[in-house]
Amino acid sequence: MQTENIKQRLYYRRKEVAEMFGISLRTVDRKIQDGYIKAMKGGHTVFIMSDSVNIENMFASKPKFNNEL
Repeated sequence: MQTENIKQRLYYRRKEVAEMFGISLRTVDRKIQDGYIKAMKGGHTVFIMSDSVNIENMFASKPKFNNEL
């Protein structure tokens, strides 16, 4: 039996999240700004934390995160 090495992603880019959920980049930006998605900025790139990318956070009635980008 061969064990596969699975690499867990720590972050996604805005475009990847938009494609995952079928939404626009502007909607992703608004979700970050409103605190529904946890993100941080590195230079000119916005990194979205993978643990915050799920259906519950995307469409929650109340924000969970306080992003200061």
